[in-house]
Amino acid sequence: MVVNRYLADKLYLEEEKAFTPTFVTVLIVTVVVQFIFGSIFYYFCDLSLAYKITGIILYITISCIWQTMIFLSAAKDYQSVVLAFLLGSITSLMGAITLGRFFGLSGYLNGFTIGQLVILFILICRIFIEFSYTSPYQWEVFGHFKKYPDLILIGLLYNLAIWVDKFIYWFSDEGFQINSLLYSDSIYGTSM
Repeated sequence: MVVNRYLADKLYLEEEKAFTPTFVTVLIVTVVVQFIFGSIFYYFCDLSLAYKITGIILYITISCIWQTMIFLSAAKDYQSVVLAFLLGSITSLMGAITLGRFFGLSGYLNGFTIGQLVILFILICRIFIEFSYTSPYQWEVFGHFKKYPDLILIGLLYNLAIWVDKFIYWFSDEGFQINSLLYSDSIYGTSM
């Protein structure tokens, strides 16, 4: 939400040259932070090393897609976004089916992850095509975290509201533990 506000301010000031350097900076921070969180989470999971690595890569990729969508909303090029998700989803489906046949659960996860990486790659290319690339980094965006601390709280509560129902079901009588820190439930989880 803070990054959204920063980009809205830059759009209002007609300073679009700050978009790609800010994007690169936000993406680097996202990769580093999510790598740390993902590694801590998967450290406590009883899974193979290959599965953990793919899980971390998928987690980082999805996080980067979310960040990339913030920047693409300024471009208003919805056809490219739809095309990226269409191609990536087809790749995910075909990759999961193909690799899953040969490598089981790990193959399904790897195939799905490849498709998500396709989505991310197309979206990143679209950002660099849409906005000019002037400098490698733009740390100014992090000043907005001090300027708008209420947006941090709003973003946290917003995401908690999205996830609280899943936690309730996972830890209810309907929920069950899949593996270590991984939980699901037979009713709500399937539909989600």
